[in-house]
Amino acid sequence: HYGDIVGVAGSNPAAPTIKIEKMRKSEKEIKKIFEEANKYTKDEDWKKSKDLWQELDELVPENHGIQYNLAQCFLRLGQYESAKEKFLLANKVAPLDINVHYGLGRTYEVERDYDQAVKAYQKCLKIDKEHTNSLVRLAAVYRILKDPLSALKLYKKLNELHPKDINIAIDMSACVYEVGHIDTSISLLEGIMKKEPENKNVKKVLARIYHQIEDKKEEAIKLDKEVDGEITF
Repeated sequence: HYGDIVGVAGSNPAAPTIKIEKMRKSEKEIKKIFEEANKYTKDEDWKKSKDLWQELDELVPENHGIQYNLAQCFLRLGQYESAKEKFLLANKVAPLDINVHYGLGRTYEVERDYDQAVKAYQKCLKIDKEHTNSLVRLAAVYRILKDPLSALKLYKKLNELHPKDINIAIDMSACVYEVGHIDTSISLLEGIMKKEPENKNVKKVLARIYHQIEDKKEEAIKLDKEVDGEITF
């Protein structure tokens, strides 16, 4: 019976069902709002989906699935304080939902509150030690915080989980350089470039390293031109 239980948005599969205690709209009306909210979320129309999730949040308070989806909309729209508020409310209702902790981590990260981001991603990994997104983001934050050793441990874990993922291999190789193992890093990156000769990411990282080595500067300039002079590391 739809008036008793409504399914939660597909964007948060871990969320429980919604229990409606006080109906301020008909079952048909609530179902329509819910379906439209899901549709706009999947279409990444964050403004329209936000308005609908807000309406559902008023109709069905303290449901972490709705709060999670609303928080995601706020995050995508750059409304970070509102995003944190809803993620934290969702966390109170469902403290073991990894999606909520991850959403909090992303919000803290874009706000450059890196210490809080680390804590949020670490909570994700306590729930699932192989959660790929959390491993990737935590490693990236560690690099920002100038802690390449901690980042490298995570990249090695990621490389074990996803041995064919080129981007993980590139990031791990760059991190090897940051740790101080320059020759090993170059060897790894050159090996990747042989397999993926058109990959711009590996060229960018190699160019950055080659610029630090006197007899590699010509190769660095060549790589710069191949990636339109853009160097990131």
